[in-house]
Amino acid sequence: MTIKTKGLLVWLFFWCCFSAPYSGYAEAVPQKMYQISETELTQLELNLATLKNHNKTYNEELKKQQMKLNLLHKELETWQAKSKTTELLLKNANASFELYAKEEKSKIEKAKRQRNLYIFLSTCLAYSLVKQLN
Repeated sequence: MTIKTKGLLVWLFFWCCFSAPYSGYAEAVPQKMYQISETELTQLELNLATLKNHNKTYNEELKKQQMKLNLLHKELETWQAKSKTTELLLKNANASFELYAKEEKSKIEKAKRQRNLYIFLSTCLAYSLVKQLN
């Protein structure tokens, strides 16, 4: 016999051993019998009907709550999209303000340089006029 055949026989043996209780060879265990009165049976049936009613009510409420939850999820998604849009708009506005501030600073610096140049030129002109008059 080969190793493959031996392995197959071992698996077949274990399968036969463990499947026997499920294949009908095992003896059936007798079930215990209980007796209840008619009032107890009526009470159990009433309890069952009450539980079914409660279950139905709770299932309806659960469906309502799930619908509300779905609506809230949709609303949340809408607000998140609006929030992202607003955030992008604010970033663009901030970038525009920064560019504007940079341009204004540049204009101020240019005006400062021109003023200083005019002061220097007028000082030089005044000095040359004073020198010519003397």
